[in-house]
Amino acid sequence: MTLGRQKKKCVIRLKSGETLTLPETGDMIDLAQVIRDAIQRCGITQYQLNKITGIPQGGLSAFLAGGDIRMETASKLTHVLGLELTENPDTAPRRAE
Repeated sequence: MTLGRQKKKCVIRLKSGETLTLPETGDMIDLAQVIRDAIQRCGITQYQLNKITGIPQGGLSAFLAGGDIRMETASKLTHVLGLELTENPDTAPRRAE
């Protein structure tokens, strides 16, 4: 019997108490997909999100299409969309001593 690596699920708790369960892709969670899903659930447009957060719509669009995002920007987005972004100390990079 061969055991393959079983994909874990990630549970994201919204501030409302509702939870979203997402499959992990390897060791990473697709933050852009989480943000896209939250935008859809909130019924908000990228334009409205730009006006609320001050994040340029072009930068938001680029991120949602697979581009990079700064942690400060991701934190703004998750806060406005009712998500909580936290660091996992078990997987965070460590300094060489």
